[in-house]
Amino acid sequence: LSASVRGPNAGMAVVKQGTRIATHLGKPVVALLAALAAVTALHVLLTSGAGLGNDATMQWAQVVSNRLNDWHPPAMTRLWQWLRVFGEGSAPLSVLTILLYWGGFAALSVGFARQRHAGLGWLSLLVGIIAAALWFDPISKDSLLAAFFVLGYGLLLHAPRGTKRRGWLVALALIAFTCGVLMRHNGAFAAGPALLLAFAPQRLRQFWWSLLVSALVTVGLALAGQVANKSVFVAESSRVEDSLLLFDLIGIAQGARDPAVFGPKSAVTLRDVDVCYSPAMWDTMAPWGRCAWFP
Repeated sequence: LSASVRGPNAGMAVVKQGTRIATHLGKPVVALLAALAAVTALHVLLTSGAGLGNDATMQWAQVVSNRLNDWHPPAMTRLWQWLRVFGEGSAPLSVLTILLYWGGFAALSVGFARQRHAGLGWLSLLVGIIAAALWFDPISKDSLLAAFFVLGYGLLLHAPRGTKRRGWLVALALIAFTCGVLMRHNGAFAAGPALLLAFAPQRLRQFWWSLLVSALVTVGLALAGQVANKSVFVAESSRVEDSLLLFDLIGIAQGARDPAVFGPKSAVTLRDVDVCYSPAMWDTMAPWGRCAWFP
């Protein structure tokens, strides 16, 4: 505060300044921001001290040992390492993920409200709450992927063509999309439509054009991700893709009632197949599964 408002008039000046900001933003925006702030704080409070799941436990071991592989996204593991300056354990990454997630929904909600669609703004907030309640895990590559992409879409909503702010907002959105793909490489499938939305939204109505662009972007990002894993994040290959092969083989053995598909040198018996096979998932044979030794 300047010298003219110090002393007994300082409080009144702050109130007036706050009133001017609220008037400029509009009541719907202020109400949405207040609700989002409350929801964000509650989310952080409810997730504090939460334990680590199987994937997060494996990643934390890599964070501590500084020996990375590509079973889980190396970029996420490196991010978690960098956040250790704020404290050990899951809290720094959890808070960051939550802030990114609700920051994205704030951008969407406020963007709708400023376009005089306050109802869509409140609906966006509701969608965020439902998604967070049903599946959101703040120490998860899925949640980071969603958080970065929602943030990117929110930024694009504030970057209409012909405005001075469009350039840097689009750049920030592209960074958010890139980070999302790095946090979970499946995000490459969503990157193509995101790029079209940023640069040629009218093309999204042209099915074959958007499909071609999306396919090219997906392949390019998949290849770039493999290079980044090895050269940038210095991660070893875990041959995680073999899990699909293993799941297929045990499914064949179960259906044919014959473990011979594992080869003549395999000691796997039909009883092993019956104990370890699940038609729903392969996790029974994962490092944390009941058949971690398999095959």
